[in-house]
Amino acid sequence: MEFSTYTNKSIEEVFLKLKASKSGLSKKEVVLRQGEYGLNEVQAKGIKVWDILLRQFKSPFFYLLVI
Repeated sequence: MEFSTYTNKSIEEVFLKLKASKSGLSKKEVVLRQGEYGLNEVQAKGIKVWDILLRQFKSPFFYLLVI
């Protein structure tokens, strides 16, 4: 699905294509889509202090500053 696909269409055409309406999705449609696509959430990975420190040594700018 490309963004440009929907920029040329009217609002009604987009709602029809996405099976939605101006008032949103029905509860039944929400349950069906969550079953098919899963919840709308992002899994974030924790960043450790050691990872940040090691990443600094990989940067060429670090060595440029040292020199």
